[in-house]
Amino acid sequence: MYPRKPGIEKLAAYYKTPFLERHPLCWWLYVGFLWVVAALWRRIMFRTTFIAITGSVGKTTAKESLATILAEHAPTVKSKGTANWISGVPLAILQVRPWHRYAVIEIGAARRGAMRYFARLVRPDVALILAVRREHTAEFPTLQEMAAEKALLARSLPAGARLVLNADDPLV
Repeated sequence: MYPRKPGIEKLAAYYKTPFLERHPLCWWLYVGFLWVVAALWRRIMFRTTFIAITGSVGKTTAKESLATILAEHAPTVKSKGTANWISGVPLAILQVRPWHRYAVIEIGAARRGAMRYFARLVRPDVALILAVRREHTAEFPTLQEMAAEKALLARSLPAGARLVLNADDPLV
């Protein structure tokens, strides 16, 4: 067995508690509540610039690097660890406070159509699509299907938002 990274238990507690793991209905009610509250909170935080980062590889590294750079210039908040899925994205939005100038949110997609929902929830002012590689092959058997899922973020951007693409990746 591989040694665990320090602090991984704390990050796991960020997603679920033992109670919610034993009661799936409560887990889904909790997630639904998170999404509703996060959607309302995002609309209140209209002065914060939200930056969404997605891609098959490099999301966490790009998020950490960008957040570090932005924090040198203005108050910045970022999503914790690799919290880029169903509970992590709304929790990242709920970390944003009125004094934060930037919010860097990592978004992942392991299911078809998930990117569209995340884009609607985060409503990013800036979106970065890093790379398209083979991952979640049960849901996305081909690279083109994975690229189409990542493209949903670009198609769902609000008017006036900026899109940053990796020109080195032909699938992006």
